[in-house]
This record gives sequence, structure tokens and C-alpha cells, in this order.
Amino acid sequence: MNLLNKKWLNLQKLNVKYKENKILIKNEDKKHKFLIYPKLFKATGEKIINLKINGNLIKGTGCVLKILNRKKEIIASCGINSFFAKKYNFLKYYIIVIYVPGESEVEIDNISLSSKGEYEYKNFFKSDTLLVTPGYPSLENKYNTAFVHTRVKAYKEKGIDLDVAIINSEPGIKEYSFEGIKVFKGEYKDLREILKQKRYKKILIHFFDQNYANVLDSVDTTETKIYVYLHGAETLYRDWPKICSNYFMPQTEIDSNLEQFFKIKDFYIKKYNELDNVKWFFVTEWTKRRCEELLNIKFKNSEILPCLIDTNLFAYEKKNINLRKKIFVLRKFDNISSYAIDIDVRIILELSHREIFKDLEFDIYGDGNYFDTLVEPLKEFKNVHLHKGFLTHEEIRRVHQTHGIGLFATRFDSQAVSSCEAASSGCAVVSSKNPGVMQFFDEKWGILCDTENFVEYANTIEYLYNNPEEFLKIAKLQSDSVQEKFGYKNTIEKELNIFEQEKDKQKLNINKVEKPILSVIIPSYNVEKYLYEGVMTLINHNLAHKMEILIINDGSKDNTAKIADSIIQKQKLNEIVKIVNKENGGHGSTINVGIKMAKGKYIKIMDGDDTVDSKELEKLIQYLENEEVDIVLNNYIEDFASLNYFNVKNIYDNLIPGLKYNFDDLCYKNYGFKQWGPILACSTYKADLLKTNGIKLLEKCFYVDMQLNTFISIFCKDIKYYPLNIYRYLLGQQNQSVSRKSYAKNYKDHERVTVEIIKISEDYAHKISNIRKKYIEERIIIPMITTQYYICTNYKKNGKAFREFDKQLKKLKNYYNHLEVMTKGIKFHRITNGYLIIFNPLLIKMNNILKKIIRRK
Repeated sequence: MNLLNKKWLNLQKLNVKYKENKILIKNEDKKHKFLIYPKLFKATGEKIINLKINGNLIKGTGCVLKILNRKKEIIASCGINSFFAKKYNFLKYYIIVIYVPGESEVEIDNISLSSKGEYEYKNFFKSDTLLVTPGYPSLENKYNTAFVHTRVKAYKEKGIDLDVAIINSEPGIKEYSFEGIKVFKGEYKDLREILKQKRYKKILIHFFDQNYANVLDSVDTTETKIYVYLHGAETLYRDWPKICSNYFMPQTEIDSNLEQFFKIKDFYIKKYNELDNVKWFFVTEWTKRRCEELLNIKFKNSEILPCLIDTNLFAYEKKNINLRKKIFVLRKFDNISSYAIDIDVRIILELSHREIFKDLEFDIYGDGNYFDTLVEPLKEFKNVHLHKGFLTHEEIRRVHQTHGIGLFATRFDSQAVSSCEAASSGCAVVSSKNPGVMQFFDEKWGILCDTENFVEYANTIEYLYNNPEEFLKIAKLQSDSVQEKFGYKNTIEKELNIFEQEKDKQKLNINKVEKPILSVIIPSYNVEKYLYEGVMTLINHNLAHKMEILIINDGSKDNTAKIADSIIQKQKLNEIVKIVNKENGGHGSTINVGIKMAKGKYIKIMDGDDTVDSKELEKLIQYLENEEVDIVLNNYIEDFASLNYFNVKNIYDNLIPGLKYNFDDLCYKNYGFKQWGPILACSTYKADLLKTNGIKLLEKCFYVDMQLNTFISIFCKDIKYYPLNIYRYLLGQQNQSVSRKSYAKNYKDHERVTVEIIKISEDYAHKISNIRKKYIEERIIIPMITTQYYICTNYKKNGKAFREFDKQLKKLKNYYNHLEVMTKGIKFHRITNGYLIIFNPLLIKMNNILKKIIRRK
């Protein structure tokens, strides 16, 4: 649908002209304004909204196309010459507006709206190198990690092709082009999908954090070299009070929530520091030292690699001495005090009391949510010019040419690249005396001031004003220093040499298999999208030769078998990975086959759509070599892929690590297991425990893990716990057996397993202790019964399922009349023989209303 086919609503008196299928929009005001498309759009359910806008920025900052819901909340945005795609499951209606920044002019020649299927990543991602960053410049925000863009342009000039991806939490997919560089924008889940579909030789990550690490943990990087570029804040986060405090407020304190967040970041940096395929690039030696000091680690594979300054664009030009009177400030104006704009303002105010002020001229450039607040004291001065907006590199170069002094006060080395660009161009940069800045500007030059001492900065500017020759001398010294440290030779050339030296290092190398310590059974049915990643996480460590991996393909109808074959053919993996192709028999049948085949001392079961943490698994194998207990317990991780959110489940953290426990002793309330006993995701079983006791699970049936838990609870003698976060349980898929849809569809399987575990417990009742019987009843049987009733009354629309299960359970009077089973709702449906279950949602609602009325009385 072409959105230029109608005149847009112009409620704010923008200057708008329609001409030959184009719109020319001019906003002469300083505040942003907008146009509204004259239609309320209705969302199309499962379809994806696609927006595209093309045009030319004539002046100022690029306009943005935005989608607003009925609450006038912005739910999507799309800049000039970009494409946007997003599926909205709960959106009913929306409107589209064009946001036009102040003092901007733009020509738009195409705006289209369409509704299509899934986004095809393969159409964009074609290189063998991927660059990942949380931000990248655009016409709407030209400063956004501009130093990354400088690096990418340098790669391109050397003929190096790479895919550029902005990955953050902002919803939707975008494509756009900035100064000749094609850019993809997506969410963390998109990065997962990209890395599953394409195996990159190199991944370059700027601003590494736990979100990127969580994605990398879930995909195969066994033959990928990962280069992590650390710019400061993402590793110096324990200096948070200095970095992120707000203006005019007390310094931020690190509270318990922030400390917990930092511990997660600590964990991932320390973990990735141990990986052989990861190399760290620090911008300065001080940044590295400070990071090691804060985290109490040593980076084992790192280099100092400064950000590139384009010394051709920002070439040195000797200044006319009169330019020392022209001073500029170029900053980000968000409410983050480390940018120290308040100091810059105080410096100008201090100079306003001096005789030289009337001979000075100031230009202040930048944008952000605190711009007007910060510059408020300067609005009265005629020789202070405020330019709200972002500049391109070319526009910044022109600022350098027309000014002599760059004022860059900073509380934590903020926007160091911008100050170095000014110095490279020949401007004298007045900045702050802190460790980061002193990495590239020598203190002895006399232009670094005590951070908060605005009088000292003013004195320095006055000194340069009164000593023009010294102004020229310092400007040249700074330029020479910056061009040497941040020029092509010490940045890009050094980086490319590192790439060349390491290009063949990252190879998967599995030694010849020994008698396995651990057999991993992988039940696999239609898991073509997940199997490869899962298997590769199992072997991406130094003890893979002490394992065997058994892929039990349960009659898959997709390419699961082909994926398994491709894994076996990979290097020497045929000595470790084996595949069994069998007719479909259900999850239980695959485990039965795997137990029979397994040759390892211990057995672990991993579903074909899950993964493990490779390094944590390696630690487990080390323990298992000297272990003899029936079960080894660990933690597991809930992996919500669509949200890129993970949650470590420490369900055995009341047990002392490495201490052997008798199973019976753990059955006592408060003294052992908390909510759960040994569950599949957390358990590694002694092979003899499963083999000698003849454990066999139901076939062609879901939910058999509860049957396995019952057998384990009967036969297990002893247990140990090691706090390793090994198993990554993928959640959020609609077809999972624990989803509402699956419960409703497979309710008979859940009923079958529930009845079976009751029979098993009765068959072995005479062989186990009373405390174990009680544990099986309270922790397994009763929860299964109540869950089955819940399925029958909430997920099934009629009472047939309820009557069928209730009839079976009636034969088992101990459980039929159990207090936890006999709820008011179950009693009611038994009296009405389940015929009123169709009204269950209404009955629950009425009951809740009655409770509220009673409470009010």
C-alpha cells in the first residue's frame, strides 16, 4: 500500500508540499512536529507489518516514520531509507505518523505499508564475518557509536566484506543504509536465528554483555573466532557511580539489585575469558588494567587496540591564531553526568566574568533528553550558539576547521573518540585530568584540568587566548600524538594482522575416544532447527573424548536424520556421536533404546531442542571420573529464547556440594529436597542404576519423565550435588509438552502416566521405606493427579475427560479421597458428573466476585 496516495493530516502547521508523488516537508521550528496518515489501520493477526520509507535528507536530522497504538504509545519506528518488519500478536488498531525534528527539511519519495510472511535472514547475511553492536549511526542519530562506523568504513576500503547487525531489545527488524554501509537491526532472538542459520568464521562484538553471551551460549561457535571489543563502560560497570549518575544529583549507589546484576556480568566475562576462541580488544592499557582490578582476573588472550581515528578525514590543519577565540562543545546531552556538560557550562559562565569573554565565541552541538535543561544558563549570551542536533563526520570536520579549541570536560573518559578527532584536526583540546584521558593526552602539555575545577579550565582557555604561539604548539603536539596512537597503522592494520595470524587457529579437535565416562542420550523428533546446536554444545570442550553421544531419531518427518548424519561426518565425531534411526515410538521409547545402548559409566538425557553449557559440562565429567553415587545433581537454566532471558534454577542449593547423601534422608521435609527431587534436567544417572533395575518407560506417550522420576525415587541409594549450571532448557515453544495446547491435546497421555506411576509405587511399596513412600506420594503422585484434574476442568471444554479420569481414580480410594485432591471444585464437578465443566471459566469468575464481596463486608 502506497502511503503517498493521500494528503497527511498537518495539525502542527508544518511546511508541506506535494509534488510528483513526493512530499517535501520543512520544519522551521526548533521543536519536533509530525504529520498523521488519515486512516486508522486494523492489524491482520498473524501477519507481519512491513514499513518502508525512502527519501533524501536536505537539512538537519532525518525524519522518522512511527507506528502508534490506540493509547498513542510508539510501538515501532523507521528512519529514512530503511525497512521495518514486526509481528504484533495483540495489536488491534494503529496509526502511522511522520516525526520531523526541529530545523529539518526532508524529501520523501516512497512510503509503503504491506503485510508479509517471515523475514528471510539469508537475503541480508552473506559474508563470513559478522559485526554485532547495540547501536550504529543513522540519519536520525549520527553519533550513535560513530567510532564503530569509522572502523567498518576502513574495513570496506580494504575490500573486507562483513555483515553489520545492530542487536538490542528494541522490538522489530530493520534494514537501512548509512554512508554506504548496509545495516540490519534486530532483537536478541534474531541474532540466535542468524547464528543458527549461518556459521561465521569471525564474529566481532562491540559492547559485550550477558545478552550477547546468552545468545552465543545457545549456538554453535566451535569453529568461530570471537573478537570482543571493550570500550569501557561494559567492563568497568563496577565504576557505575562514576559512569552513570545523573546531573545535579548525589552519586548513584550500587544497591543489592545492581550488585546481583553485576554478578551475572562478572560470571560471563570470567567464563568467556576461559574460552580459547575468544580474544579481547581493549581501547587503552588503562581500561584493561582497571577492568582486571575491578573483576579480580587476568585476561589471558587480549590486545590493546585503540579506536580508529580517520586521519584522512580529520587531517591536521594548522590553525589561524584567531581561531583560538572560537570554542566548540560536541557532546551527548542525555542525563548522564559523566559527559560533564554541566562543567562545560560552568566554564563558560566563569569566562563570562572575564574581560576576554566578549572576544570569544562558543558553539555547542549535540542532542539528548537533557539538552534544554543543561544549556539553560547559556541562552542569555549572544556569543554562545546552541545547535540542537547530531552531525555527520563531514559536518564535524567542518566544525573543526572553523574552531580552534575543543572543550571536552569529562568525568569518565566519555566520548574520547570525539575529542581525539578534534585533536587530530589541529584543534587544541581542553579536557580533564583522569586516567583514561591521560592515555592519549600528555599531562605535561598543561591542557588537562582537575575534573570539577571549572576555574582551572577557564584559566587554561584564557592562557591559550593570551599565548597564541603556545596554542599552536599544543594543538600540533596533540595532533601528532593522536595520529600516531589512533591512526590506521596502530588500529586497523594491527587488527587485520591479528585476524590473518589467527584465521586457521579455531578448529574443532576431538581426540580419539576412550571408554566413555558419560553417555548422553538425545531423544530426537522433528528437531532439525535445534539438534546441531545441542550436539555441538556437548562436545565444545576439552573432555569430549570421554563421552559418547547417542542421537535416537524417533521417526522424524523433517531433516533431523540428515542433520545427525552431517554431525557424524564432521571431523572425527563419528567416534563420539552415534545415531539410531527408529520408527516413531515416543519419548519413552528413545530413552529405552538409549539406556540399552549406553556404554558410559554415567548417563545423561538431553532433549533434542535443548543445549548445555559446554564448560560446565566439562567440569561435571571431571567429577564423574572419580564418582560412584547413583545420581549426581546439578542446577539447570530456563532459556526463554524469544525474550533472550535465562533463569538459573538452584533447586538443590540447600545441599552441601560434594557431600554424599542417602536418598531416604533427603525425603524428610525441610532436611532434603525442596519442591522437587531428582528431575531429568538436573540429573546424571549411574548407568548401572538404570540398567540393572530394568527401568523401561511407556512408549508412544508424553510425560514419561515423571515415570522415570518415580523409578529413580524407588531405586536410588545415594546422591551428590555439584552447583554447576549445565542444562539449558529451551522454553516458550508452542509445541512443548508442557504448553497449554499440548496438555489439552495429550491429556490421555498424562492420565496414562499418572495411573502408571500409581501402579509402580504400589508394586514396589513393600521394598521401600515409609518415608520414601510418603515422598513419592506427596512429590510425584498427588501433583500428577491434581494436574490431570486441572487439565480436565480448565483445558477441556466438556466433561468427558473429567469423567474418564475420575472413574479410573475412584478405583484407587487412597488417592480419590485425598485431602489435596478433594478440592471444592472437584467435589462440585463430581456431584454434577462433569457436565458443568463447560461453564468452569464463568463459575471461577463468579466465585472470585463473591469472595471480594465477602471481604468487603
